[in-house]
Parts: sequence; C-alpha cells; structure tokens
Amino acid sequence: GLTPGTRYSALLKGSAQIATSSAFTMSPMVTNLNEGKPLNLLSGDLNDDNVINSADYSLAQKALGATNTSSNWNENVDFNSDGIINAFDLVIITKNMGKTGASGAWTSPLPKVATPSAGLTQSAVGGPLDSPGHWIWIPSR
Repeated sequence: GLTPGTRYSALLKGSAQIATSSAFTMSPMVTNLNEGKPLNLLSGDLNDDNVINSADYSLAQKALGATNTSSNWNENVDFNSDGIINAFDLVIITKNMGKTGASGAWTSPLPKVATPSAGLTQSAVGGPLDSPGHWIWIPSR
C-alpha cells in the first residue's frame, strides 16, 4: 500500500523504549530507514507510555536485585542483559529521565464499555491508532 518514490515517516518503538521517528522514501526494491544509518532507541520506558519518568523508575526499583530465577524478575528491566536487575539498569533510566519519544506521550482513556472477555472497545489516545500514516513495531526481545 505504499507508493514507490513517496516519502513517509516510520515510528519505531521497542519494548521498554521510547519511540523514534525515521523518514524514508519508499523504493520498489529495498527501502532503508534513516538513510541506512543506525537508529538510536532509548531504553527506560517500562510502562510503555512513551515517556521515561519516575513511574518507570518505580517499576524498576520493585525488581531491584532480581535474577531470572526470582519471582519478581522482569527481563524488560534488565536493560544491559547481564541477568540481574541492579544499579546499572537504574542508571539507564536515570540517564534518560524526562525524555519523551516521537509522537509524544501515549495515554489510554478510561473504557466506556468492556467486552465480556474484559477487552476494551476503545483504542489508545495519542498512539499510532489515531494518527495518520504507517507504523512499524519492533517486537520485544
């Protein structure tokens, strides 16, 4: 559905990361994002609201000291993938504190109606579902 030769923007967001935007021109062969240069995705957004703040830091603190055999283990908090949630992981959040991803904060409204399976019938506000364009999601680890 994308037209070759047309310029688009892609929004990329990994689990526990804030979104980044990359412009690209659609090619009929191979399309490179960011003119083929690496994209920098900042980690620390544990509640996936596209903002790194004290709420994320609080979530990380709850898992402090956990290893992959702990009941409170959360692999999303182990930013450096060393198998333990420690000060090194908290420093990553602190370093990125206050940063907001491309497209701004993502919020969800209170549901007006819930389905019998508890699924919500409203989409998120401020995220990709109510913004025009094409969106690319990067799967979590």
